[in-house]
Amino acid sequence: RLLAEQSLFNACQALGLAMGLKGAEISRLTPVEEPFPDIAEAAVPTSATADAYGAMALKLRQDYAAAAASEQAQDILYRAAKLNEKPQFDLGLQAGFTGFELNHFSDPYGALARNTVGPVYGASFTLAWPFANNAARGYTRQQRAQYEQARLQAADLAATIESSVASAVESLRISILALQQARQASRFFAESVRKEREKFQLGESTVIDQLKIEGLATQ
Repeated sequence: RLLAEQSLFNACQALGLAMGLKGAEISRLTPVEEPFPDIAEAAVPTSATADAYGAMALKLRQDYAAAAASEQAQDILYRAAKLNEKPQFDLGLQAGFTGFELNHFSDPYGALARNTVGPVYGASFTLAWPFANNAARGYTRQQRAQYEQARLQAADLAATIESSVASAVESLRISILALQQARQASRFFAESVRKEREKFQLGESTVIDQLKIEGLATQ
């Protein structure tokens, strides 16, 4: 009994610390007056419950949102690097209007149509076509590697989050089932104690038998 009282005292101290109480407050804790709430059958989580909580975790986890955003950013840089490998063709158009110019005949080297009056048009183009293009290809491979790294990191984080949620849900399910079995066993032992006391009163049992079944019921 003294050992049991010591265990009860230690349990009260641990409970008080978990509740955020101080030493004097812990010493004033009273025994529990209400039983634990019953666990309904519908409260036992299933695999669908784990999937739903896993999807919720991916939406709420800011670290996964950052990893997904990093993956998108690297994807944009990778696609931009691929575009830089292609030849570049620039086309320029221009339009204007020229008026009559005086004394143009004084320039013997001028163009024959220099004194043309009216609208003028022009076009120009520039083509950049590197043959080997090794620099652009190397940069594309570098960006692709960084994109793959970001994608794998995001996928690994998502798998870790979903696995942690699934493990927590499974642990909860096992705990609920164990609690239900423990309550059923407690009821069976309580009934056994009652019958053992009746047997003792009828002289069909000894004190040792009664203490033994009471010890099992207490456990």
